[in-house]
Amino acid sequence: MSKFVPMSVVAAVLCAVAARSARASAWYEVPPVWLDHGGAQAGQSPEFFWVHELMRIAAPFKPTQERVLPKDRAIYGQGESEKEQSTRIDMKDFREAMKDTPGNQGAIAAHKAARDAIAAVNEASASPALPQEPDSEFADYDRGAFAFHRGEKHYQEAALAWEALLQRPPEQRHYRTVWAAFMLGKLKLFAHDPEAVKWMRKTRQLAKEGFADSLGLAADSYGWEAKSQLEQDHLERAAQLYLTQLALDDDSAIVSLKALVPDRENTFYMDFIPPPPANGDAAAMKSYQELCKHWQDAKLVEVAKLERAARDPLLRRIVTAHILAISSVPLWNEYDAPDGNTRGDRRCLHWLAALEKASLGKVGDADRLAWIAYAAGRYAEAERWLKLSEGETSRTLWLKSKLLFRAGKLAEATKVMEAARNHKPVDEADNPLDRDATGFLGSLYLAQGDFRTAEEMFESGGAETDVWYIKTRVLTIDELKKRVDRACPWTATADAALAKQDAEGPSQEGAEIIYPEMRWLLGRRLMRADRYEEAPAYLPPAMRALLDKYVALLKAGANEKLPRLRRARAWFDAAMILHHSGTDLMGMGFSNIASERETGTPQSVIVPVTASEKKRLAGNRDGPYAQDDVRFIEAGLEWKAAVLLPDETDELADVLNWAGIWIDRKAAEKFYEAIERRASTTRLGKLVLARHGFAQENDKGPWSPTPQQEEEWRLEQRQERRRR
Repeated sequence: MSKFVPMSVVAAVLCAVAARSARASAWYEVPPVWLDHGGAQAGQSPEFFWVHELMRIAAPFKPTQERVLPKDRAIYGQGESEKEQSTRIDMKDFREAMKDTPGNQGAIAAHKAARDAIAAVNEASASPALPQEPDSEFADYDRGAFAFHRGEKHYQEAALAWEALLQRPPEQRHYRTVWAAFMLGKLKLFAHDPEAVKWMRKTRQLAKEGFADSLGLAADSYGWEAKSQLEQDHLERAAQLYLTQLALDDDSAIVSLKALVPDRENTFYMDFIPPPPANGDAAAMKSYQELCKHWQDAKLVEVAKLERAARDPLLRRIVTAHILAISSVPLWNEYDAPDGNTRGDRRCLHWLAALEKASLGKVGDADRLAWIAYAAGRYAEAERWLKLSEGETSRTLWLKSKLLFRAGKLAEATKVMEAARNHKPVDEADNPLDRDATGFLGSLYLAQGDFRTAEEMFESGGAETDVWYIKTRVLTIDELKKRVDRACPWTATADAALAKQDAEGPSQEGAEIIYPEMRWLLGRRLMRADRYEEAPAYLPPAMRALLDKYVALLKAGANEKLPRLRRARAWFDAAMILHHSGTDLMGMGFSNIASERETGTPQSVIVPVTASEKKRLAGNRDGPYAQDDVRFIEAGLEWKAAVLLPDETDELADVLNWAGIWIDRKAAEKFYEAIERRASTTRLGKLVLARHGFAQENDKGPWSPTPQQEEEWRLEQRQERRRR
């Protein structure tokens, strides 16, 4: 019997590798895989995160101002809006200002009416009027706010009101001086007037002098001034202001700081200049030449911006952080080319060139620049930058380990990486993700033949596919059996409780019982190795009755004393059990990783394969079969049935056609040829030969399951998986 596993059911099989593994990878959409693509991920840089890097850069900025946030910050329409916050705080300030004024209730009511009118007015309001209120700094500010909310046409009116407020003696404008200065700065900013900078700075100065800043506008002024500085191309000053804004926990600065990264969009598109027009048309050639000039001009501008950023300490760190965040994304799926000339590679190279031209000596974040050089494949440059870095962090140790790994010094690389993992982080951005650290360590231990530690590391990092590879292809069945018996014991009491849960559902009093995945994995390996007597003890109770039925059918099919037709039907019925429940009974293997590591494909396997691992791969096939898909086991049983059936019968055509539908074209050729030789006159045989291909699933023969049976099986499988 052949032993293969379906490739379309990964999610079902990997439902519960281990609780620790599940927790480690729960917040990632895709669990990490370290050993595919020849282990390419082990050669990549770890992830760097834009937000964490910016928070690290902003840490030294310690402004004295404080932000004032709306109550229950408005999220998805919930909580207090900024306009509601402004109204609430304004009324609080007004009551405080009027607390010693006799008969202040009328003034408070008038002021509230004015604030309500401001909250309601907008550009579309028809001839609105602001309710009268007693003359004061509040009335001046309200006139400006009312005009401001009526739209751009009324901005000059707003400015005059706020300027009038600032003309009052200082003792008459304690509460609204900062507000007025801030809003005058915003008006200048809206008009793209460089004087916005002056007003934002004045906002902070007035707050420092003791004028009330109940809205925290001095803190808000950093981001608004940065916007004006950015418009004036004062990038260096804008960087300081945005980082100060971020240091105030204003996370809107995270997006704003991207504007300081000159190559963050699809720039350097001149790398993709198309070939000149082939027809030699003069107009087409002129258009092509103009396009090339445009690209060349854009390239010069972009290069100049990068070189400018390279010369400024803050801009250099910001650009470095962004390139790292983009270029350090791991290879989570087969569509990511490990060594392709990706945009991230080009960005790294352009940035390194700009840094080289800047002729820098000792610089901040040299360790990050080393990672950029590493990501670009410039390993000598990475070592040079690493030597220029200050202090030892988990990231510098990590890079040192990567370079040692590339040099083939595996034991040293492992020692340094263990130190990196255990190193106390300087800050969150320096702290390696346990998933990445343990995944790389797992690769290192595997490359040295330490399979047990490699498995532990992969499992700790949530690398379920890599764990499965070791458990199914590197460990022998008997090795796995010893570990399962020791680590995942299972009692008759637990068996009975799980069977009861399968029948009745989880108990309301106790926790849900989950059958240990490690035991189930062993049970499926025993099944693939035809060790049917041992398998039941390691399969869930719900699987054992099905296993008994499957084994009974195999015995019937092999019993030469039984009639040939009965034996054939037994083989086919056993195949149908695998068709619908083969995944649960026999599991699956990851043939891409196993074949890569056994054959050396791709040729440059990054994580070395020891002689011991290759020997184990050759010996741990769990049966004499080259395929890992359970469909081939099913097809093998159906071929046994076909051998026993008479020629030119509907049953023979049905069995051969059914088998051919579910396996790949090359493997199905012998079933098609058998129909040509032995069932060409049957109804189904004629249909197959006329189509030059197998009939579809709904073209049923006498033994094929009916649509109703198929639906019942599918429903039963869904219910079974829900129970588990």
